[in-house]
Amino acid sequence: MAGMNFDLDEHEKVLAQFRELRRTKVGPRALQHDKEASFPIENFQDMHAAGLLGLSVQKAYGGYGAGLSSNFLLEIAVVEELSKGCSSTGQAFHNHNASLEVIYVLGSQEQQSRFCTDVVRNGSIHGVWASERAGKTVHDIKTRATKVKGGYVVNGQKFFSTNSGGATWFQVWACVEGKSLEEGMLPCMIRCDDAGVSVLKDWMPLGQRGTTSGTTCYENVFVPLSNVVGEPGDYYKLLLFGPYFQLGWTAVYVGIGAGALEACLDYVKTKTRPWGETAYERGVDDPYIQNRVADLSVQVEASRLLLYRAARMLEEAARHPELRAEAAVAVYRAKVFATESALDVTSRIFQISGARAAVDAPQSGFDMYWRNARTFTLHDPVDYRRQRIGRYLLGVEDPPISWW
Repeated sequence: MAGMNFDLDEHEKVLAQFRELRRTKVGPRALQHDKEASFPIENFQDMHAAGLLGLSVQKAYGGYGAGLSSNFLLEIAVVEELSKGCSSTGQAFHNHNASLEVIYVLGSQEQQSRFCTDVVRNGSIHGVWASERAGKTVHDIKTRATKVKGGYVVNGQKFFSTNSGGATWFQVWACVEGKSLEEGMLPCMIRCDDAGVSVLKDWMPLGQRGTTSGTTCYENVFVPLSNVVGEPGDYYKLLLFGPYFQLGWTAVYVGIGAGALEACLDYVKTKTRPWGETAYERGVDDPYIQNRVADLSVQVEASRLLLYRAARMLEEAARHPELRAEAAVAVYRAKVFATESALDVTSRIFQISGARAAVDAPQSGFDMYWRNARTFTLHDPVDYRRQRIGRYLLGVEDPPISWW
């Protein structure tokens, strides 16, 4: 593939830096952010201090250019790595990168330069939001943008506002008044401190608590044209944004599974006792535990390989649009497998580790892995990804362009 032309040394160096951050800072903080439902702002500050927050910023603006058009594998590998330690941070970072991806495709050169430079120099954090609670379906956008002199006025509410607890810029998807969703979808860049913006602290779900994905409200918020990305309806020029967003979610699932397995191995090595009916003196010598651990490792590694393959195919499709359908199906395959794998691995680590693992869960974080996997994999019903795969294979329909 043409996408294999990237600087391997740089790739490994950057990934190693994120790995160290995950090991020393991101992972150790995860339980606290889970308990408090607080945004992991320190993790983003550490990324910025290390020059890593601009991972997906194009190199011309001082970043690493790890996006769809170049080394998307690096971006996906980083999201997976962060998610091993704190899946809220992994999801939040992907959401941050997604806002920049929209600006690259639909924004002007001035907007690209301004927003990217703000990330690299000032450590600004982005959020990108579409979902709402009020509509009949998740595709029903009630937030409206009304055209006025010099820009638009935005009114509405967003839910699942990932990063709202720490983002500088909110990329709010509104529909232009009087237009259909297809004709009027419009990404508006709104600062967290703009007049009329309020962030409700109503996010305390089963898992993924550190994403602070609750409600944000917009009351007569003026958005100048300089902060409007593209024209109404341009969203449907984002041919790969749906699969791009989905694959970032998939990377989080893979990271959760991998992190849970790492935690399980450490627990078994240090705390799990042999069962009374065995002759073994250590839990690690029990062949049943060995077999179960092997099974989980196969699932995690298989999900990772599907993830990385899909990342490379999306890179190719970014250069060759005729590959869009095939790349989207590769993403959906990865997502289906990673969903089932993450749920299975995060459940079975208790079976492997023993009854004490359930008692120790609040301190070890074992329950956090399962709660995060169970919560985040509900965002998009996985059976609809299966349906898209089947319809494509049977020649019924190519995957349509959608933010899902």
